[in-house]
Formats: sequence, C-alpha cells, structure tokens
Amino acid sequence: MIHSCGMTVCRRDWEWDTSRYPLPDYDLWTVLQGEGVLTVEDQEFLVSEGSCMLLRPGGHYIGRQNLQNRMTVIHLHFDVLKGDGTPACLEEEIPLFRQLREFEFVRQLLFKILDAWNGSREEEAGHWLQSVLDEISGQDRLASGGIQTPAGSQIQALCRRIQQNPGGKYRLADLAMEFGYSVDYFGRIFAGTAGKPLSEYVIGVRINQAKLLLRDSGDSVERIAEKLGYGDPCFFCRQFKKWEGCPPGRYRRLLQAAGIKREENRKVLDSIKEGGYIN
Repeated sequence: MIHSCGMTVCRRDWEWDTSRYPLPDYDLWTVLQGEGVLTVEDQEFLVSEGSCMLLRPGGHYIGRQNLQNRMTVIHLHFDVLKGDGTPACLEEEIPLFRQLREFEFVRQLLFKILDAWNGSREEEAGHWLQSVLDEISGQDRLASGGIQTPAGSQIQALCRRIQQNPGGKYRLADLAMEFGYSVDYFGRIFAGTAGKPLSEYVIGVRINQAKLLLRDSGDSVERIAEKLGYGDPCFFCRQFKKWEGCPPGRYRRLLQAAGIKREENRKVLDSIKEGGYIN
C-alpha cells in the first residue's frame, strides 16, 4: 500500500537526516541521476544513477550530495499488508542497497508508478510497485550469485516479456526448448530468479492486467479474457475469483461504485471551497 511518492530534484542546500523524524514506513529510494552519500548507522553508501535502497521504518538515515553533480531521486513510501489488511514486515535478508543492473526497465516502472499515483489511480500504482519489487528481488538474486548469470539474465528478460505481453503463450516446455534447457532445470531457474513458478507468475501478471482493464476500458469480460490469452471466459472468471475473491464483473461494479463515491466527495469539497468555508 503506497502512502506517498514523488521525484525530488535536490537543491544545492539539500541534506537529509531522519534522526528527528524517523521513517514511519518503507521507502524505496532510487537515484535517477547525480552522486551522493547515504549513511546508514555507521555504514556509508556511495550512490549514483541506478542506486536503489530499501529503507526500513524507524531507521536512521543521513543523505548528502555532490554539489558538482546534484542528485534527482524517486522516493516511494509504502507499507506491506497481509491478506487480512494488517501490516506485515519484509524479510530481513532483503538487502538494503543494490546497484541495479537493468536500471532502464526499473526506471520505466517507477515513472508508471508516479503517473498512476498523480492521476489518483492508487490501485494501479500499487500494481506497478509490486512489479518493481519483483524486478529488484530478481536482480538481487542474480547479484548474490545463487543463479548462473547468463540463465538468470534470460529469465529477467522473459519476465519483462510476460509483463509487456501477458496474453502470450508461455508453456514451460516450449520456453525451456527456446532457451536450450531441460524442462526441470528451466523450471528451477525461473522460480529461483522470479521468486515463484512460471505458471503462478503468468497468472499474477494476467490478473493484475485484468484489474486495470476492468477499471479503465469498456471491454467486456469476454474480450478481456481473450486479450489475456484465455480461451475460455468461464475459466478466466473462476481464476480471477480465486485470486481476488469476487468475479470480474462484480469487481468492475465495485470499482465503479467507489469511483462515483470519490467524485461525489470531490464535488462536495469543491462546493465548500467555493462557499469560502475552507481557505
């Protein structure tokens, strides 16, 4: 759940010290350009384009920049929630700092988050945030040496392919042959890099895309199922309900009702402002 996000072009007098106001949530802090130093407890990290830090709630962080090469950063403040909506914690073994290998792809996802958030599309922003966290997690696994780099890089490219074209056909046996691996080995390296089996990864991407289409397009449920590679709309509806707790048609109606309510609240607030009750 995103609380706030934005892009900061650091002024000459910029510096950051959380000792007085500790972070209340997680902060995914990514450098788009420039150079600086971020101090965490007694450890200093030199940061530059592509540096990405997952800052924890309550941590003490001090940031400063190279005045000859001032920084621009994107910051995403969020919490992790369990299925019942209560707060959860990210795994402690997730690294604090990484220098992103595939930074351009992450940069594009970060801008999608900002665009959705600034357009009051909070749920869409949350979907893109999950994509960023998945991508970063995969790059962390590659950097740790647990996966052979050539194979892991191929899996990263495949994940991006699935996200860009969720309606494609992604059979494990076909993909293993395409990349020149046995089915068992390919299945293991995919799960090791992406953090979940191929089938589960594809379903997750499709369901997230379905939610966006249900909200933003006028396509019928049958047309959405077809776009996402489902030959049987009924199977799509069952799978959607299993993941989201309600059929796609009801999900769309709930979104529409929420949108109407939000618009009503906005009109009330605007009328109050026009009446001079709010300065």
